[in-house]
Amino acid sequence: MAKLAWGRGDDERFLKLAEQSFDPAVEWEPAHYDFDELATYRTLALWLEAYWRRGNIVEAWKVCRPAVAGNYLRENAVRQLPAWNLVFRKTQRAMVLLQNPPSKSP
Repeated sequence: MAKLAWGRGDDERFLKLAEQSFDPAVEWEPAHYDFDELATYRTLALWLEAYWRRGNIVEAWKVCRPAVAGNYLRENAVRQLPAWNLVFRKTQRAMVLLQNPPSKSP
């Protein structure tokens, strides 16, 4: 459902559905990813990209932390879905720069 909202350009609905899909308190039917084993990773990548488009790197980082804890950076996903790896690394680097801005030369 989140991917459909993304395809329609409905960022608000996409963000809501993406957040719900990873919320352990929300009860869903058991997920079947036989047709697309990387669906979860695609949703994470689009979720980060949606926050990037809004310029909200801090919110993007809030998505990254549980993704790391949930082992969503497995080698198979990173290799088969480079967009996920790219947007994750981009967010990680941006947070490092936000927390430790480069010093200005005199």
